[in-house]
Amino acid sequence: SLNPPEVIAAVEDGTANLDERLAAAARVQAAGYKLAFHLDPLIYFEGWEAAYHGLIDRIFSVLDPDRVAWISTGSFRYAPGLKEAIQARFPDDELTRAEMVAGPDGKQRYFKSIREQMFRSIKEKIESVDPALFLYLCMETRRMWDRVFGFVPSSGKNLDALFDQRRLHMEARRPTGRPQS
Repeated sequence: SLNPPEVIAAVEDGTANLDERLAAAARVQAAGYKLAFHLDPLIYFEGWEAAYHGLIDRIFSVLDPDRVAWISTGSFRYAPGLKEAIQARFPDDELTRAEMVAGPDGKQRYFKSIREQMFRSIKEKIESVDPALFLYLCMETRRMWDRVFGFVPSSGKNLDALFDQRRLHMEARRPTGRPQS
């Protein structure tokens, strides 16, 4: 899971910083393994777009996109009842003070317009690095898939086929002499 340094510092207390995470990923990639990343949860804050675009630039300044299998992305969300627990433990918490709405699964989420804006921006930035890199939405509605990607996976099998398509694309582009994972 990756987030911009601003988010790591604000809400991921006690975790590795971005440089440490990317260095670990680079070691794994250098050993010949494929990688996958979660940009989840995306956090909406003033300057979010520049921060997440900077994150993507940093990822691919260190890592080879041809060896990244896929990236999932999802917005900040939480189950009913969790807000009170978070605020009791972290009285200065800002995350749960954002305007949110209950989704079909009952979880609190950013408004659709904010989520769509964030997902589209991340998608466009990733496509500027590698148009073939598979990006998918985590825990999102079919309607959001359609708004962001212009299609909806018709089933789990259809989504599996998209993963397989990326895997085959990676195999075709795999440099010779590198270990296969």
